[in-house]
Amino acid sequence: MRNFKKIICTAAALSVLTLGAGVSASADTTLSVPIRIEGVSGNLFYETVSVTDSDGKITAADALIFADEQSDKLTIKGADSGYITEINGEKAGAFGGYDGWYYAVNMEVPTVGVNDFELKDGDELVVYYGGFPCQLPFVETDRLDNGVIAFKSNDVEYDENWNASNVVNPVSDAEVTIGDKTYTTDKNGEITLDKDTPSGELSAQIAKKDSSGAPCVLRFAPDFTITYTNAQTSSDTDSDKASDSDTDTDKTADTDSDTSSKASSSASTQTSTQTVKSAAPAVSTAAASVSETPAATGDGRTYAALAVFGAAAILVAILLLIGKVTKKKD
Repeated sequence: MRNFKKIICTAAALSVLTLGAGVSASADTTLSVPIRIEGVSGNLFYETVSVTDSDGKITAADALIFADEQSDKLTIKGADSGYITEINGEKAGAFGGYDGWYYAVNMEVPTVGVNDFELKDGDELVVYYGGFPCQLPFVETDRLDNGVIAFKSNDVEYDENWNASNVVNPVSDAEVTIGDKTYTTDKNGEITLDKDTPSGELSAQIAKKDSSGAPCVLRFAPDFTITYTNAQTSSDTDSDKASDSDTDTDKTADTDSDTSSKASSSASTQTSTQTVKSAAPAVSTAAASVSETPAATGDGRTYAALAVFGAAAILVAILLLIGKVTKKKD
């Protein structure tokens, strides 16, 4: 009985140790966090960081601290306290207002500090220097076929009691660079692409500053593009292709016509040659006839003259004979 109790106690102890080991093993959490950091004048960091934490919780601050430790491109101050004061020498408040370092997760601005926001798998973290407020733009391309692109923002606005709410506003008076051309958005946050804008994957970037000179629109990622198909260019290309096709058809028709003409000409030439060849003996025959006719005509005149002379001689002879007969009678 005592042995049985020992076995039971040993099994229970092993179960507790195993369970504890399982809990300890499952406590380690690893996330791959895409991080983008936009400074005052340009992008400072754009990479995915692998973050591991043993307490099962990874905050935005943890991800930034890991990025700082793993990369020689970054120097981040203040993340552990919940308020970033400086990144790569760019200090908060440089423009004298409420400008400084803000962050967004999946393009939404949290209402807590970076050390209190817990990240989940698939979250994308963006840290940016901006004035207050600073718009986070997105693109509407439902009228892109007509060359129209709209830039709007999910903005956080506060009422008199500082209750926050999200509102969609246009991004007006912003400089937008599409490919190698720059436009300014109108009051509706829209631009219209030039008619000669080429089709394809076009790089896109946006910028705007507030009255103090601080950025007040978050830049797009460095690899952000817009896929555009220029209907006019495509139409012209199709027209050109059709024209080329027509030209090729014309060339083919001309070639066929030339070939036909050449064939007809060749046939005519052959026929003419054959006609000339068959006519040649006739010409020769005619020449021979002409040549013989004058000779025959000359011999006829000679014979006629001799006949006349012979007839005259005979007539004279007859007359002489008649004369002799008459004298004998006399």
